[in-house]
Amino acid sequence: MIFQIFGALSEFERNLVHERTRSGLVAARDRGRIGGRATGDLDYMGGYKVIMEKIGVRGMQVTTQINVGRPLHAQPCPNR
Repeated sequence: MIFQIFGALSEFERNLVHERTRSGLVAARDRGRIGGRATGDLDYMGGYKVIMEKIGVRGMQVTTQINVGRPLHAQPCPNR
């Protein structure tokens, strides 16, 4: 019986967190703020990546120079 009570309380708390998160996102969107990771210009970055690799800069040095993270750096270049 105690587990049922704990389960009901945790479900209630989860629903509260969900509602507050959604209302916070809606309020932020109304203020003009958009969440999430900023998108990058893949054509520009891909071309820059190709040029840097041709002059001998490799790996994470390219990532640092272009100022992008590892996941975006790992994507294939559209200019190749």
